[in-house]
Amino acid sequence: MVPYEIYKLLHFAGIFSIFVAFGMASIIQGRSKAVSSLHGTGLLLSLVGGFGMLARLEISWPFPAWVLIKVVVWVILGGAVVLFKRQVLPARWGLALVLLLGIVSAYAAIYKPFLE
Repeated sequence: MVPYEIYKLLHFAGIFSIFVAFGMASIIQGRSKAVSSLHGTGLLLSLVGGFGMLARLEISWPFPAWVLIKVVVWVILGGAVVLFKRQVLPARWGLALVLLLGIVSAYAAIYKPFLE
């Protein structure tokens, strides 16, 4: 059985990878296999780590609202790299959006709003 701390480490490694990929994408307009690889790897690591932690905490379906908030943020971050690749938004606005999503996700994880 994998310890909770390992899942937490994977989750944070994924989060860091996602944000580094967005930083790279803002500089080079996302047109790089390295950006796509780092972004995808980060998404996978954060997903595996996050659901691994949920399993170790014995949180299952139906998930609490704070988990659903984090899943929605994860999905948006998964698609947001397209904003950089297609230059839909200026890089500074894209980075602000990504930062805001990170803050929302962190808030949900720390304060666990809407706990029943």
